[in-house]
Amino acid sequence: MSIIRLASTRCRGWKKQDITSSIRSSSRHSWLIDQGVRFRHNSEVTDIIFKQDDKGKLFAQGLTYIHSGEEHTLNLGPQACVFVANGSVASDFSIGEHNSAALMTERPGSDWNLWHSLSNKVKGSGDPVQFVNRIRQTTVVSFTVTSPNKKIFQLMEQLSGNVDGTGGLTTLHASNWQISISLPYQPYFLGQPEHISVFWGYGLSPYTLGNFVKKAMVECSGEEILREIISHLNFSQDQHKIMEGTNCRHLIFPYFTAPLLPSADKPEVVPNGVGNLAFIGQFTNVDDYPCLNIEYAVRSARRAVYKLLGLG
Repeated sequence: MSIIRLASTRCRGWKKQDITSSIRSSSRHSWLIDQGVRFRHNSEVTDIIFKQDDKGKLFAQGLTYIHSGEEHTLNLGPQACVFVANGSVASDFSIGEHNSAALMTERPGSDWNLWHSLSNKVKGSGDPVQFVNRIRQTTVVSFTVTSPNKKIFQLMEQLSGNVDGTGGLTTLHASNWQISISLPYQPYFLGQPEHISVFWGYGLSPYTLGNFVKKAMVECSGEEILREIISHLNFSQDQHKIMEGTNCRHLIFPYFTAPLLPSADKPEVVPNGVGNLAFIGQFTNVDDYPCLNIEYAVRSARRAVYKLLGLG
């Protein structure tokens, strides 16, 4: 057994799950609707209609989209600004259960269609093909373990000396799957019952065979992933207690580390020669910031607003 413990100030100060805290609370808040924000669900933008001005600059004039199976066109006014999330690390994810593996697809889905279309008509809008054709390099398996007992938390505290929520990520450096786990402060989710404990983790090399479970991580059930973790931590003598009533669900993200690919072609937030369109998210180019976090996406959106509105 060989473990590397990485300290993290982030975990000490952040007691709730970050997506829940920073996104869900704001998207459901009536304040946004009061400001005129309209959420149009069950819709997919398929293309953007452009017009070139007399100086050769492109301006978005309309959106074509499918809503509830029907195609529509939305005409844009002269003051309109268009913000495009051109890719997502969560695209085409698949879900596995405790007793069954995920049914993974290795072909990019419709999430990438709009970017493909823009790359053919807008100079400087990047190349999505470079991000979606190296799945074995970019796939990450994430898992969440929900348990009615705190046995693994107790064992980890004895092993590391860290109470939940104070130690950050624990990386199992001998793991063929390159597993890291995090035992956050409990309760982690809003509404989480007091008697339930939750921890999460991920594997960065999910196509290799496990050290103990001789299968690729992408082929494993949640139970097999949890067994592999228990074996690495040398907790096998307590495996029955840890597994009792425990549920491990996992998700396969085929493009999770795609933004990190070297020499891949990301667009600038506002490409040269475009007047009212900006790209936002982790597949845009924002210099000097790590691209696999929420802050990067937020920063790209802020930069987009500033540039399109001339705020600095």
